[in-house]
Amino acid sequence: MANGSAILRYLLFCIFFTAGAAAIALSILIDPDIRDYYRNRLQLRQVEEGNVRMERLIAQYDAQIQQLERDPNLLGKLQTFTFGHEPDIEGVILPRASKEELAAAKEALFAELDEQKDAQLIPQWVHRCAQTNNRRILFVAGCGLILITFIFFGTPHRHRRHR
Repeated sequence: MANGSAILRYLLFCIFFTAGAAAIALSILIDPDIRDYYRNRLQLRQVEEGNVRMERLIAQYDAQIQQLERDPNLLGKLQTFTFGHEPDIEGVILPRASKEELAAAKEALFAELDEQKDAQLIPQWVHRCAQTNNRRILFVAGCGLILITFIFFGTPHRHRRHR
């Protein structure tokens, strides 16, 4: 029976001590290290997406250059679209976007950019734990848990034998 209670005491000591030590470590490491880790992860993801986009653009430009080498008349068509020149073709009416349509497209683009900002990889618990008051509370709670662990689950008092 004494062996079973010693094992239970040891397991409870390990669980509560680990929880207290983790709370203290989290309160110390949250602001400089963990927050920077998530920020770096977000920046790495943005750089990788930029690299993929650049590779796609390079492939498109290479394909356009190959088409230009095959068909020189294509250069005139690209010039009209790229620089906004109106073609000198008689009897052709080209569609133009109204100011309202441009404003709607601009709003849709900004809404998409705002959604991308909100979809950051930094979890909400990191923001909450990084606040100064919450860091202090975590540290004090961890210290209290370790203290209580040593008080209640530390080595039991040895009974003295009376002669």
